[in-house]
Amino acid sequence: MRKDTVNILLVAVIIACVGTLVASFIVDVGWPVAGVESVANIVQAIAAAAAVGLGAAFAYRNSVLFRTFETYINISHAVSHRNIGASYVHVSVVATLYNSSRVKVAITEGFFQLLQVSPTDDDDITTLYAQAFPGDEIGEMFDIQWPVIHQLPFHSHTDRLVIEPGQSHSEIVEFIVETGTRSVLVYSYFANAMASEDTVSASGWDRTTSL
Repeated sequence: MRKDTVNILLVAVIIACVGTLVASFIVDVGWPVAGVESVANIVQAIAAAAAVGLGAAFAYRNSVLFRTFETYINISHAVSHRNIGASYVHVSVVATLYNSSRVKVAITEGFFQLLQVSPTDDDDITTLYAQAFPGDEIGEMFDIQWPVIHQLPFHSHTDRLVIEPGQSHSEIVEFIVETGTRSVLVYSYFANAMASEDTVSASGWDRTTSL
């Protein structure tokens, strides 16, 4: 636990204890004040409120700090295509990874997929639908597993790709598909090297773009 966190909790405990002791002292001594017990109760209530206020401030501060140091990446795709020859189409994808958090983000692995949406025959669509909606419960569904045309791994030039806060990094990949392919999805995924069981940070980030 951080030293400043311990100090906040310690102060809250001290305030609560001092308030209780002062209230008890007022009652025991019996100061010549009208409504001694009422005064003691007021002192004790003020001390308790101060302790609760410090506790709330501590909880809020921890929440803000947690969000502040949580890693996050925004991914955007810029997808273009053009015919090459009579039978093929060239698909170019620029994936931009923007670090919108306040700490550096490290990425060790990832991949790109080109998924075929159309053409797809009716039998395959029926199978895909059954996989995506396996039960009768309302809201129970899974991602549709479109056929994968190509998959390319992400390769970092070093042990890991590090993106500083507020910085961006772009990855470019290229695919070639047959002209008979009318509609595709571009999917990318990048694993968070800093994720662990001790945190709730995302295990990775993904993005899907249709073309």
